[in-house]
Amino acid sequence: MSVAPDVRILPAPPVDAALLETLRGLDLPTFGHILEDGFARGIHRIAGGETLTVGRVVTVKLVVTDSRLVHYMTSLVQPGDFVVVDNGHNTTHASVGGGVAGALAARGAVGVAVEGTVTDVVELRESGMVVLGRGLAPFTTRTQPDRPVQGGINVPVTIGGASVRAGMIAMADENGVLFAEPDMLAGLVDRVRSMMAWEPPAMARVRAGETTLAELILPPEDLAALDALASAGRTAA
Repeated sequence: MSVAPDVRILPAPPVDAALLETLRGLDLPTFGHILEDGFARGIHRIAGGETLTVGRVVTVKLVVTDSRLVHYMTSLVQPGDFVVVDNGHNTTHASVGGGVAGALAARGAVGVAVEGTVTDVVELRESGMVVLGRGLAPFTTRTQPDRPVQGGINVPVTIGGASVRAGMIAMADENGVLFAEPDMLAGLVDRVRSMMAWEPPAMARVRAGETTLAELILPPEDLAALDALASAGRTAA
């Protein structure tokens, strides 16, 4: 086996453990009310994710259908890491299956997200990690000893249109996954907490018939204008 001269294996920057713990107490969709960038579009939960998973991002960049760097990552991953695999939009060859997921989980990884497909769904569920991708496929990447290893570890990658680097934070649940810089997320904590605190009493009032969600959300001038249109039975020009 040989390694291509441009392969890079880099360290992942550390992430503040206290920030990770704080984020675990928040709500992913609430960040979606604030942020536009960082959400991996078209990347869906395949297994796990019943509760919010938060971890430090480590990355794997694959080239063609060679799985060797994914397998090598299983020896590097640290407890609390969230592995992001950029398989180059390859939805034919699954780059993560039961063996890789089990090995990552054994090292303490908390999640894996793939720009592409995954396989062995029963074993993915048994891994206990949240696993996300574009779908399932029985056809897989494989080791290719007749070719040099290509790609990189902890290099910049792209997944679902989001640019991701090692040392970012991943937040994933049944709704999807967000990748963001630690400082950005830290700066949003108080705002997200405030929004989360607002919702339960507001929805209690809606369910009790005291008000409507429109009355709680819409600016008064917008609500008045829409009420006028509704009352007149016409539509806006």
